[in-house]
Amino acid sequence: MKPTAAVIVALSFTVLGACGSGAKVGGSPPDVSVSSGLTGSATSPAASSPLEGTWQTAPMSCARLNAAAELRFTTTDIRRSGWRCPVGSRFAAGIRIGAGRWVQYQVIDGGSPDIGWEGTYAPPDGREVTATETATGCRIMYRYAIREARLSVDVLRDTCGPDIAAQTLIYESAPFTRAG
Repeated sequence: MKPTAAVIVALSFTVLGACGSGAKVGGSPPDVSVSSGLTGSATSPAASSPLEGTWQTAPMSCARLNAAAELRFTTTDIRRSGWRCPVGSRFAAGIRIGAGRWVQYQVIDGGSPDIGWEGTYAPPDGREVTATETATGCRIMYRYAIREARLSVDVLRDTCGPDIAAQTLIYESAPFTRAG
């Protein structure tokens, strides 16, 4: 990571962590069901792992996220990853984890949640978890930590082709808090 990008990501963590805006974006957290995309209850029954549940970032400036992307990745990598965050907009990322399912969604400007990635996951191995995309079978390995009710996620390996830029921006730009 370029030093400037590290500062922007660290600044994002510091600023967003201090805001205390919780996980709500434009109203209540979206209803996210691990079995049917974005429908159903946002709360999960007794989770078998502290990782399970619905997690969401506070809204982030697309201008700041796009600047961080340009510092860390080439324009080609960003374009190929499918990363879209309109300048002037606010972006919130969410994850619904449970019952063997991993659903990543995003919310732009408090609108409706949009599924970005969906698959299964293996139970966490210590602080690492691997998710497998339903459509392609590709795998992404993450390292996570839960501290003071905040989930931080680092992308360790991504076999899903060109989406590493989007994965990194979604998971590493801000901590997640429980939604619901």
